Parts: sequence; C-alpha cells; structure tokens
Amino acid sequence: MRQDKQFESLVVVEHRVEKLEKIIHLHNYYEFIFIKSGAGNHYLNDELTTFTAGNLFFISPRDRHSLEIDEPATLISIRFNEYAKGRIKALQKKWKGEFSSLKKGRSQLNIKVSFSEKDVQVAAAIFNLLSTLKNDILSNEAIIYLQLIALVSLIERNLSYGNDTVTQLQPPTVREKSESLLAYIHRHISRPEMLTAAKIAAHHGCSVNYIGLYFKNKIGMNLQAYVNQCRQTIIGRKLLSSDVTIAELVAGFGFTDASHFNKSFKRYWGMSVSAYRLTHQQA
Repeated sequence: MRQDKQFESLVVVEHRVEKLEKIIHLHNYYEFIFIKSGAGNHYLNDELTTFTAGNLFFISPRDRHSLEIDEPATLISIRFNEYAKGRIKALQKKWKGEFSSLKKGRSQLNIKVSFSEKDVQVAAAIFNLLSTLKNDILSNEAIIYLQLIALVSLIERNLSYGNDTVTQLQPPTVREKSESLLAYIHRHISRPEMLTAAKIAAHHGCSVNYIGLYFKNKIGMNLQAYVNQCRQTIIGRKLLSSDVTIAELVAGFGFTDASHFNKSFKRYWGMSVSAYRLTHQQA
C-alpha cells in the first residue's frame, strides 16, 4: 500500500481536481481536508462516505483512506506532523481548556463533519485564510495554529450525536440538551462507570426518569442499548483499521475481562473477533 510522507511540520495545499480515482493509501501526518466545491466519495478504513461542498474530513497517520472525485472539486488540505500537533496542544493549554482539544477533530462515530449553514461560512473563511498563508508557512505559523485551534472547536459543535431528527426537528433549547446528552456519552464511551442513567442525569441536572424516557421516545432504544451500539461500532472500526488486540480493547472500553468482551462482541455482531476480521478483509 502506498504511503505518502511529509517532512515539513506544517503544509497547506489548495488544488483543483477534475478527476481522481480510488487509491487507498496511508501517510505519516495528520490532515484536515475541506471540500470547497465538488462532490465524490471518501473511503476511510473500509467505510464509504459521500461528500459535497462544505464537508470536512480529519485523517490520522494510521488511517487508510482515498478520495474519488465524481464532480470536479476544489480541496484545501492542512497537513501537520507530531511536532505541529504538540505546538497546537501547548497553545490550547494557555487558554485553560476554553478551546476543544485536537482529538475532537473527528468523533469516533463521525467520519465526516457536515457544518450547519451558518458555520460552513465560518469554516470556509478559516480555510480560505489558511490557503492565502500557504506560500509563507514559516512566517505565518502562529496565525495558522490559531486558526486550527478555532477550527477544532467549530468542528465539535457540528458533530452529529445520534438520530438526526432529534436535532433537526426540535427548538434550539431542546436540541441543545439533546446534543449535550449524546455528546456526553460519546466523550465517555470508554468509561462505562460514567454512562449509568444516574451519572448522566446528575451531570445534566435532570431526573433518571427523564433519561429513560428520552432514549425510549427520541432514540428508539434504551440507554444501555445505545451505549453498546456506539461502543461496538467503534470497536468494529478499530479491529479493521489497526492491529489492536483484544487485551487493548478490554482495557480501553472498560470490559471486565477478555471473556466479557468476547461475549459482548459476539452477541452484537453475531460472530467472533477473528471471524469478523476475516469476513471484512475478504469483502
């Protein structure tokens, strides 16, 4: 498999692509890809997602991905290495947590970011500014880092946390509470002790009964079923996109032991971990 390498700490690229065929590859840097115009498909760790103007993708060094262009597209790409990532984190700390961390660049359950009508204009402005700075990265590094910090906070408030009808069809105050509940679950998906109805209710200042009714009426399943669906979706992706071991997954997602993990996995997917990997590798 092809691996693209970059030795500069920070690179900004804007290019027009008339046609691009699917070529799955890896690279040794992090990358934000903003779709300024056009349409096509993005393949990320064996999952296919369509894209249109205003969508954003965040790619990590271990991700296998490829773009396939259906409609001539203009892309703006921000590529940075571990050194630049460290610089961004250091700047974030100076604001004492007021900005979202870089890991929010992509929720584990969101392959792409679809900005709201209002925020897509802000995102486009950030990327257009970054593009104007691309020819003199050294002099403009500080400005670029600040834009990336702002971008990640913009991304977090546009991530989807469940059934779209929950957030689209409700008044802003109800929608915000819905998003807050689901975002809390996604942030603590590897900590089951934080995902009991009592903990979630206490964090959001509501009753345990409200949590139960919310998931039954708005999500269509109970709380624990939703948590398990999120957890197993992420585990399935990790099994296909890396050489993660069962021991690492047990520790990373709060399972009691390997036996508990294997039973939970088989109950959800209908097959063992080894069968799951083999089935998807052959697909």
